[in-house]
Amino acid sequence: MQKKIPLIIAVLAVLGVALWLALKVEQPAVEAEIEKPVEEKLKVGFVYVGPIGDHGWSYQHDQGRLAVEKELGVETSYVESVPEGADAERVIRQLASSGHDLIFT
Repeated sequence: MQKKIPLIIAVLAVLGVALWLALKVEQPAVEAEIEKPVEEKLKVGFVYVGPIGDHGWSYQHDQGRLAVEKELGVETSYVESVPEGADAERVIRQLASSGHDLIFT
């Protein structure tokens, strides 16, 4: 069962992004002369507690990130080996200030 937990988390991440995209509703233009804004890609950030090369928890998270990027066409980035606490808060704030719409930790 413990081997399936990272897979379950990756699937939940994909479903969360898919749900967000499905619920995203664009407002119609009131007049024809108003230009519609160019739709931007969803920017998703991932924060890992360990290195992705360890073939463990962080590796499975990264596999989920790559699947989301491939299947949904969203822009993703990640930061690895971030310890919980003040460092994690700093990294999350940096991702948010750099325009990430969704951040997984």
